[in-house]
Amino acid sequence: MYFKSKKIYPLMAISEEEFDSSVNANTLKEKTVIVADADRKDYVRITSVTKVKTGKHGAAKVMISGKNIRTNLKAEMSFSGGSKVYVVVPVKKTYVLVDFDEEEDCIYADPLISTGYAEMETLHCNEIEKDRVKLLLDTIKSAGEDAVIQFATVSCPGLTLLEEISVVGSKKGAPKRARG
Repeated sequence: MYFKSKKIYPLMAISEEEFDSSVNANTLKEKTVIVADADRKDYVRITSVTKVKTGKHGAAKVMISGKNIRTNLKAEMSFSGGSKVYVVVPVKKTYVLVDFDEEEDCIYADPLISTGYAEMETLHCNEIEKDRVKLLLDTIKSAGEDAVIQFATVSCPGLTLLEEISVVGSKKGAPKRARG
């Protein structure tokens, strides 16, 4: 396994049961997200798959190239054709920020859905990269208390990536959030 990674982020421990499924390496396709290292929560989105037969009696090898979705760095790996590889399906959600807790350990946010109402969710900051949490806090401070901040997340077991942080409006004149 080969990674050009500089940082290791302390995240919550996850178990193999949390992954969506495992497949044989020789069935992997482009755009699939695989688990490169479960201990470090490294997930790789495959950009190319090359199958190589090593010789007359050698086992087929599968060469994978892709991008680490946490660090956005290039990743290259090789597997025996029949070896099991864990696959995950990242889930993307868009939220409107409601609040941070006092210790800045949790983010409270309303998920944006097209129909109906969804309950407020709690996102734990120890599962999110520290620099993205800092960027969200900086956006809150620079936009002011009345700003409506929207952000998107991409989630895999034990890892949440914050993306697309933006100020979309003002709370002045908007109806207050229903409490129930």
